[in-house]
Amino acid sequence: MASDVLYKHSSSKPSYIVDFTRLLPSDTTITAASSVSAAYNSLGTAVTVSTISEAVSVSGMSMTVPLKAGSDGEDYRLELNGIGTTTGKNVVFVLEMRVRDKLSGVV
Repeated sequence: MASDVLYKHSSSKPSYIVDFTRLLPSDTTITAASSVSAAYNSLGTAVTVSTISEAVSVSGMSMTVPLKAGSDGEDYRLELNGIGTTTGKNVVFVLEMRVRDKLSGVV
């Protein structure tokens, strides 16, 4: 199950920010080793992380994930690992990225 869902256009390259404060309450920072550990498409097939995400940056308890294009109509699941510097605990935040060039329905 996803921790959050993000809709984006295939040509947009937004950054997604995860705050691990509530997930790692005994820590004050996450390590630079925190990363996007895995990515999967809607069929559950592994996707090379670098095809949909740039290298993450970490500041305090926040991880910034610069997202790349992706294919229109595809859903991707990204596993974002936050590792606490004090506890060493590893928490996985799952982001579902839905790439849609056109949304249907009533606005």
